[in-house]
Amino acid sequence: ISKLTAMEKKKYRESILEYEDVREVVEYAKELAAKEAYETGMAKGKEEGKAEGKIEGITEGIAKGKEAGIAEGIAKGKAEGRTEARRQMISGMLDANLPIATISKITGLSENEIAAFKL
Repeated sequence: ISKLTAMEKKKYRESILEYEDVREVVEYAKELAAKEAYETGMAKGKEEGKAEGKIEGITEGIAKGKEAGIAEGIAKGKAEGRTEARRQMISGMLDANLPIATISKITGLSENEIAAFKL
């Protein structure tokens, strides 16, 4: 540098300043690109997360719904089975000509309820 003329030194200093300006612009562009990539990645990640969560929620909801439906169906089937067994038992007692009062004591049903089975 000491061997440069005044004009060359001036141009050298200007070129260093230009280089620093360019370097700063490049660094700023890199920061912007990184920020944009980060924001894009986060948005994409959120969307994918929502989609996965939605699928998991639907799958879990279907499984729970099936479980509840099966449990409800079993309970309803048991209740209908008990009702049918009681109906058959009362029908058999009536066919055997047991008095309604006796059937009432055995089943715990009122005489009116038992009389309805005769119909």
